Amino acid sequence: MDSLTRKTPGEMQAFLEGPSREPPPGIQSNFVDPDNLNTPFIILCTIGTVVTGLFMAMRFYTRYMLTRRLILEDLVLFTGWALFAFGINTALYQAMKYNLGAHMWDIPVQDLVEYLRLFHHGTLLFCVSMLLLRVAIIMQIIRHFVPQGARDFTYWMAHTLIGLNTLFWLTVTMLEIFSCRPREKLWKFYAEGTCIDRHAYLIAGGVMNLGSELLLMILPQRVIWNLALSTKQKLELTPLFLTGTLTCICSSVRLYQTVIQWPTTDISYYIADAILLWTVPEVACSVLVSCLPSIPQFVRIIRKQATSNRRDSTILEPRLTPSRSKRRTNRSWGGSHGKTSPGAIVSDLEYHELVMCTETTIDIVDREDTGPWVQPPATIHVTGGRGPTKTFSAPTVFTR
Repeated sequence: MDSLTRKTPGEMQAFLEGPSREPPPGIQSNFVDPDNLNTPFIILCTIGTVVTGLFMAMRFYTRYMLTRRLILEDLVLFTGWALFAFGINTALYQAMKYNLGAHMWDIPVQDLVEYLRLFHHGTLLFCVSMLLLRVAIIMQIIRHFVPQGARDFTYWMAHTLIGLNTLFWLTVTMLEIFSCRPREKLWKFYAEGTCIDRHAYLIAGGVMNLGSELLLMILPQRVIWNLALSTKQKLELTPLFLTGTLTCICSSVRLYQTVIQWPTTDISYYIADAILLWTVPEVACSVLVSCLPSIPQFVRIIRKQATSNRRDSTILEPRLTPSRSKRRTNRSWGGSHGKTSPGAIVSDLEYHELVMCTETTIDIVDREDTGPWVQPPATIHVTGGRGPTKTFSAPTVFTR
C-alpha cells in the first residue's frame, strides 16, 4: 500500500472497490451477501433502546409524581441515555449498511473506510455517554446514602469517583481522537501516517473501566449493610443497588474477548464481535442501574392510583401522596421546621389504626425524593378521627 500515491485514478478506484484484505486460501470474497452480525445487533439495539426507554419513563414518571421537578442527576442521566439511544445505536445501524461484523475480505476498501469512521464516532459517543451515566449513578448514591450536610466516607469516596471517572473518560476520549497522525488514518487504514498502539489502550481502558464499575457496585452495599435495619430489610434493599453486577459482567466479557481475539488481521470482525457486541448491553445496564431503585416508589404510586382511598406506611417511609401534602418551609427535610411538640415513634400497626382506619386529614412537611434510610424523622400532624389532633415523628431509620 506504500505505492498508492503512484497509482493512477483508475487503479485507485479499482483498489477502493476491491477487498480490504486478501481472502484465505480456498475462500472467495463475497460482496453481495456475506456472513455478518447485523441480526444480533438489530436485536441488541432494539431491545436495549426499548427496555431502557421504558425504565427511563418509569423513573421520570416517579420523579414527577413525587416532586413535580427535575434535578441535575435526572438531566445528566437523560443526556447519557439519549447519546446511547440516538447516538451509539444510530452509528451501529449505519454500520449495518456495510455488513457489521463481516470479514475484511468480504468488505470493499471504500466500505471499510466508512465502517471504521462510524466505529470512531461511536467510540466517542460511548465515552461521553458512559461518563454521564457513571456520574448520574454516583450522584444517585450520594442522594440515597449521604445525609444532608454529612461529610462521611461515602460522601468523599463518591466525589473521588466522580473526579476519577471524569479524568479517565476524558483521557480515553482524547486518546481516541488523537491516536493517529494524520487523524484520517483512523479510518483510512491505507493512508500514510503513524498511530499509537490502540489495542494497548483498549486493554488498559477496559481494566480501569471494570475497576470503576466494581467500586460503584460495592460502595452502596457497604452503606446498606451498616444501616440500623433488620437483615430482611437489608436483603430487600441489596438487589436494588446490585444491578451493577450486570454491567460488570458485560465489561468483563468485553475485556476478555478483546484480549483473546488479538492479534488479528481481520479488524472488521474483531471490532464487532470482540468490542461492540458487549458494549451495547454494558451501556444499557448502566442506564438500568440508575432506574431500578425507583421501582418500589413507582409500584406504590401505581397502587395508590388504583386504590385511591388507601394509604400505605412502612418502617422506612410514610407513603403519602404529594397532592395531600402541604409545604411548610422552603427548606428540605434536613432543615429546621419551627417549634413542634416532641412526638413518639409509632409502629406500622399504630399508624394504621391512627390514620388508615379513621377519617383523618394529614399535614406533612414535603420530603425530597431521597433514600428514607438517611433522612431525619419528619413531623406529621394528624387531625380528625378518634381523639384530638396528634403530632408525631414519622418512623425513619438511618445511620450516621
